[in-house]
Amino acid sequence: LFTILLPATDATPAATELEAESTSVVAQSSPQPRMLVMDDEAAIRDIATAMLEYLGYATESCEEGSEAVRRYGLARAEGRPFTAVIMDLTIPGGMGGREAAQHILAIDPQACLIVSSGYNHDPVLAEYAAYGFKGVLSKPYKVADLQQVLASVLRRPV
Repeated sequence: LFTILLPATDATPAATELEAESTSVVAQSSPQPRMLVMDDEAAIRDIATAMLEYLGYATESCEEGSEAVRRYGLARAEGRPFTAVIMDLTIPGGMGGREAAQHILAIDPQACLIVSSGYNHDPVLAEYAAYGFKGVLSKPYKVADLQQVLASVLRRPV
């Protein structure tokens, strides 16, 4: 058995660092920046889209590379392109991020692609730029990690 004693205060709690930073990631302009998340795991797609929406982005998600390529091309043709695409590197039984990136870059050589993987030993993560990616997110990642990568690849202040 133990007791924890915490000091009492009348001060109002300060905004967290994340709350203070999040308002600077996405400028309050129109149209809203759009993100595409490609991952074979529904839980990861849900968490990533929730993080992106928290940071002020509109989001779409899909399970594998051929769908990401299709959605990217359609969005571009409709005049509402994605600002960036976060792509899982390994998709069992489907097109992974490495192959899908090549197809998207054929559509749009300036595409902002971010590779994501839990396999941190994969050479694509170490040499991501050689494969056409502008950034890398190692799983698991936090909102602050996502925010930092987006600020870097989109050249926005954190």
